Amino acid sequence: MKKKLQILSLALLAPFFTSCARIGPAPKSERQQIEMCLQKARSDLEEVRSDLHSQKMELHILSGKINNQTGTISGLKKEAVEVYQEKIENASLKIETLEKKFLGLEKTQGELTRSLQQISFDTYEIRKALSQGKERINELEKLLSSSLKLKTDKTTERLHSKNETLTEQEPVN
Repeated sequence: MKKKLQILSLALLAPFFTSCARIGPAPKSERQQIEMCLQKARSDLEEVRSDLHSQKMELHILSGKINNQTGTISGLKKEAVEVYQEKIENASLKIETLEKKFLGLEKTQGELTRSLQQISFDTYEIRKALSQGKERINELEKLLSSSLKLKTDKTTERLHSKNETLTEQEPVN
């Protein structure tokens, strides 16, 4: 930026110096013209210096504003990073917690699966035992009923035989 200002000031001063280039023995009117030209060049030079100073001041002000904005942007970036970092940490903790719960659920599921398999096996064994018990009960019922039939038949036979004996012994009136 300084280079541009130097080039600009040289470009503005060049016409003044070239217009006043003839210095030497000259008539009075020319001399007056030269002095006027030099006076004009001096005033233009002062004006350029003033403009240059104004430009430097504006650059200084803009530099300060840029520094302030850079600081503000830096602060905002830092705050944003902190906020997002905190959110990331919270999300990581939640993910970690969910993973632990998931592992616990997987373990519980495995235990439940084993328990259900054991229950299924036990149920099969119980059915098998009940079926065998039912068969045994049926066999015992058959034996009991056949035994009862035999006893009933024997008892009936005895009764018949006693009845016959009694009927034979009864006197006839």
